[in-house]
Amino acid sequence: MALRYGRAPRVERCRIALPHGHYKTTTITAALRATGLIARTVFDGATNGMRFRAYVTDTLVSVVR
Repeated sequence: MALRYGRAPRVERCRIALPHGHYKTTTITAALRATGLIARTVFDGATNGMRFRAYVTDTLVSVVR
């Protein structure tokens, strides 16, 4: 994270370019047992219903059985 405020000499203006709005969303989905994490999956972007259903059918079902 970048600071929102800066310092400059008394007669000069503080000019700092800050990055904003350019980020990447990564979603981590996992199942938890008493022995630890199982069926971990990482998605680029947000998780929607279709991605969660794919996680359950492709990853989680095969590990739980």
